[in-house]
Amino acid sequence: MITVSATNMKNLFGKYLDLALRNGEIYISRNGRIVARLVAYDEEIVQYKCTEEDSDYGKTDQKRRDI
Repeated sequence: MITVSATNMKNLFGKYLDLALRNGEIYISRNGRIVARLVAYDEEIVQYKCTEEDSDYGKTDQKRRDI
């Protein structure tokens, strides 16, 4: 298991991207706690395609919009 700090990931992203492609995944930590995982894309594993209609990305709560 390869774990890297968020700061190192930011500064050396290309290096860790190559490592993820070779090793499958990289765990990213912040303040000593794993917070994310970078994984290599595998077309055989993709189970579904998220469409714009399925996604809540970019949508805001009505209450927040009125503030």
